[in-house]
Amino acid sequence: MNEATRIVDWARSQMYSGLRLVNLNSYLLLLPTSEYNTADSLAMKDCLMIIVYVDGLTEPVNPGGVGAVGFAAYRDDERLCSEGRIVGEGPEMSNNRAEYEALCEALRWLLAKNLTNEKILVKSDSRLLVNQMQDKWKIKDGLYLEAYKKARCLADQFADLSFEWISREMNKEADSLTREAYRGYISKRHIGHG
Repeated sequence: MNEATRIVDWARSQMYSGLRLVNLNSYLLLLPTSEYNTADSLAMKDCLMIIVYVDGLTEPVNPGGVGAVGFAAYRDDERLCSEGRIVGEGPEMSNNRAEYEALCEALRWLLAKNLTNEKILVKSDSRLLVNQMQDKWKIKDGLYLEAYKKARCLADQFADLSFEWISREMNKEADSLTREAYRGYISKRHIGHG
């Protein structure tokens, strides 16, 4: 008995008796047979949600340091993309701005991949970003304001985009991508001065 058959058997025992297995571009989908309604099919589609982890930092001082960002996008535990890079340096850079720049980078990537009609959940350890993007907190005139405006314009292009706060421990990959980008930038700059 192969793994796919075991999954189908388990799913049938847990949810439905009428399931069929569909192989779609390396995704195995369990779909209800025709005897089930559209609501069942929509519930199955939720398992294909794209989850994006974002993070930003400004080092060695905040504000005024080097801004680095990172994001990782997944669909059903398969990594679609992971990137980290430097987004700026100097007096206009802050941790909050870097967090929003990370969101902008992720949203631009999703747009470039034509994923605007997918169900997307953005997870961040920035309470400011999550609560402002959910319209729970007011926007203030800070160094992050322009990046927030860019993020809001980008977010408005998505049909089903939501945000969730997570702890820093749950955001390790995005955090690691930002730190790697920062360390790489500093080591290149140090070599250039040596």
